[in-house]
Amino acid sequence: MKKISLLLLVLISFLVVGCGNKQLEITELYGKYQYGECVYINNASYVTEEQQNKLYQGISRYSFKEKVYTYYETKSTEETFSIENIEYKQVNVNESLSKEDQLLLKKVTTRYDLYRSGKFQGYSLLYGKDKYYFMETRNSSTEDNIIIWQIVELKKLD
Repeated sequence: MKKISLLLLVLISFLVVGCGNKQLEITELYGKYQYGECVYINNASYVTEEQQNKLYQGISRYSFKEKVYTYYETKSTEETFSIENIEYKQVNVNESLSKEDQLLLKKVTTRYDLYRSGKFQGYSLLYGKDKYYFMETRNSSTEDNIIIWQIVELKKLD
């Protein structure tokens, strides 16, 4: 009886801890998303998180397919922009980030950077704790790091 109880306890612990650290394959992230809310915006931005949310919440949409990332800024079916022939590269969650920016991604377990012709496009698709995020970055002027410009929580539509 003690062995069964111990085994059950170990199994429950594995499920609780393991589920929180789940990593996803890129094909599991393909799909359509809607702007949920801005969870972080860089202090150098001219807008606040609240202003950003008023502009885009429930309106802007994102589409991630095998070789294409498309962004829709309005409710229109016409895309705002699209990047074709992209490659999603899975990288370490904290790759090329300052220690300060790494703290922003402490709940993220999966990060895919978007590349085109071997060049990072400044966008990343993130996953962690059953939530999806879109991260936009800028190049740092003083280091080899990138700076997080904004992180948007996404709502998966399909």
